[in-house]
Amino acid sequence: MSVSRRSSLSVPATLTRSPRTGETTPNPTNSVYAPPSDPRDPSAPLPTDLRQLVAAFLLAATIPLGLFVASRPLVGVVGLAVPVVLFTGARRVSASLRRLRDRPVQFDLPGGVRLRVVRHPTELTELPRE
Repeated sequence: MSVSRRSSLSVPATLTRSPRTGETTPNPTNSVYAPPSDPRDPSAPLPTDLRQLVAAFLLAATIPLGLFVASRPLVGVVGLAVPVVLFTGARRVSASLRRLRDRPVQFDLPGGVRLRVVRHPTELTELPRE
């Protein structure tokens, strides 16, 4: 007794009903499956948009970078921490500069001297508000 098995990796085909018999037959011309394009095809479209080009280069760089980080985990941790620290520091500096622009700055100097830096009132009205 022979048992035939269907492969689970078979190519799907759309099924159409025959008008005379009513039985369902596969129709390979209207298949749902479309094979991927050949990467060696010279007529394949190249990424012309700058955004797509940068994304392609970044994607290509992730594999060697991932292997490098996997072999040197400390370098990977430092590489992730540096941009986070720089981003946080830039946000804090920006917030401090905004505060200094809107309020007077006071410095207490030795000898009981207080130095106060204030914008002229006409300059305050000319500043665009964010």
